[in-house]
This record gives sequence, C-alpha cells and structure tokens, in this order.
Amino acid sequence: MLEDLRRMDGYHAQMASGRVGELGFSADIVLPDRPSEYFARNVWIGASFPSPSEADAMKKVGIERMMWGSDYPHNESTFPYNRDHLRRSFSGWDEADLRKVFAENAAEVYRIDLDALAPLAERIGPSVDEVATPLDEVPKDAFSPAFTRP
Repeated sequence: MLEDLRRMDGYHAQMASGRVGELGFSADIVLPDRPSEYFARNVWIGASFPSPSEADAMKKVGIERMMWGSDYPHNESTFPYNRDHLRRSFSGWDEADLRKVFAENAAEVYRIDLDALAPLAERIGPSVDEVATPLDEVPKDAFSPAFTRP
C-alpha cells in the first residue's frame, strides 16, 4: 500500500510538469495536496485479526490510523482466543503503540470516552503485561487465519 501511495504521489506531481503535464491539466482541477496526504488525513484502517507479519506491517503504514478487531461473530474471527491472538501478533509492541491500536484510535473515531470505560477495561480487558507475553502454542481448535499466517 505504501508503494501505491508513493506512485500516486508521483502521478500527482506530474500533473503540473513532465509527460503528464503536457496534457495541459488546468490548475483548478489539480488537487492541492498529494494523495498520501489525503490518505493520512482521511483514512482509518480496521485491522481484523492481523497475523504477526501483518501487525509489523501496520507499523510501516503508521499506527496512528489503525484499529484492531477480532472480527467476531464471524467464524474466521479470533474468538474465543482473542487474548491468544493478541499475544501471538503484538507481544513485541510497546505499551503506547498497543494503547493506540487497541483503544485510543477507535475512541477518537467513534468519540468514545475512555475514562468512562476504564473500570470495565480494567476488569475484562487484557493487561499490557498479558499481551506482552509471547504465545507459546496456538490452541489446537483455533481456526482463524490469524493463527495460520506468519
């Protein structure tokens, strides 16, 4: 995806000069910002059950607009092994990044009051220490792609 955004930025730059600019695009139809800038400002990504390699790729795209999801109640979801999935895919992440992807980004998009939910999260949510503990073994009956992809 990052390469696609870079390519679109290149096309955008060529609208004013180079071989595309020879087509004579009027300045009033050329968008003022690069495609990657619109993407960074307007796009949020819901990452349903990312594998460990996909979780690493999230950092390359930028976690500021990423939100984790289990894809429940679909049969390919990580339920009932959500905690195992988090440990498998996110055990190497630091606390600030985990909080962004698991809570803060969604709170911003959906205008959720995290302070109001804090007691509930404390009671039922996984702790940072729990997520930081790498998963030793995938449950035998876990069929989500999150457990089969590298």
